[in-house]
Amino acid sequence: MAANILVSAAALIRYGARDGGPAASSGWEHIIDTHFDDATMKQLYPNSKMR
Repeated sequence: MAANILVSAAALIRYGARDGGPAASSGWEHIIDTHFDDATMKQLYPNSKMR
């Protein structure tokens, strides 16, 4: 369960940072961007708000 929380938090952080932010610079950011793209995040978290 802890791993699920960490992955979800990382995906939400990258989801917010991708919108007009810098491109992924580290390995974990590339992995998150590949597996949790914007379409997937909108489906998983429809009520999340972008900054």
